Amino acid sequence: GDGVALERVSPESAEGTRRRWRDYDAVLFDGVAPAPPPTEGHFLYLAPRGAGSPFAARGTIAAPVISDVRRGHPLLRQLDLGDVNIAEADRLTLSAGDVAVAASFGVPLIVARARPGLRVAALAFDVRRSDLPMRPAFPLLLSNALAWLAGEAARDALPVTVGAPARVPVPAGTKHVTVVDPTGARLEWPARGDVAQGAIAHVGFYLVGDVPIAANLGDARESDTTPARALVLCGRALPPADARSRRPAFALSTWALLAAAALLLFEWVSTNRRWTV
Repeated sequence: GDGVALERVSPESAEGTRRRWRDYDAVLFDGVAPAPPPTEGHFLYLAPRGAGSPFAARGTIAAPVISDVRRGHPLLRQLDLGDVNIAEADRLTLSAGDVAVAASFGVPLIVARARPGLRVAALAFDVRRSDLPMRPAFPLLLSNALAWLAGEAARDALPVTVGAPARVPVPAGTKHVTVVDPTGARLEWPARGDVAQGAIAHVGFYLVGDVPIAANLGDARESDTTPARALVLCGRALPPADARSRRPAFALSTWALLAAAALLLFEWVSTNRRWTV
């Protein structure tokens, strides 16, 4: 088990699953918006249309340009949406508390809504009628959206690596803790002091007592897209780029050009003063 359960249904069958929507970490509607719009759960809409859209549309805008972004919003973490080409977008109407994460001269293109028990993110355009899917920003945008929709639950999961032992805090005095692994199997981990320790054999989510942990095969440092605070080369920390740019640096070619210019100047002076023939 990889800890991820994906269920795909047709627009016609979506209504039959409505009672389970709030139980999913995220529900994605692609080009559809079942009515009435849900009031509980976590939802991502791609070009929501119809009476069930949580953001009523007032016409369309052709070839919108992303001119304004709300930097610092979780949906845009590590994202560059510059020069994204979009054929057409709906003019979505926002309610009080809604956030236009990205906009085209005041027309919302990416929006977010957070209410008690409800989180909604939406793109006002059909991604298939844009070049966004061909850009590195697209998977990052989806990843950011899913993480934001999951809210605090996703951030509470401790990251661990498959094949390595995991150490999880438990109440002091605990001797054993019940663990549910990604396959659904139950096992016991021994605890010593205020830490339980056990082996991680599967990719996915474990529940150690009431503490969720996320196991994967990757190194968190290798997959971290956050810009490095410092650049270390051969064990020596390099100064910031702006500091390096202020330092005078003359390459060998620069000195060669200066020498050639000096030689030409001397030749010109000596010729005009008849030092040479």
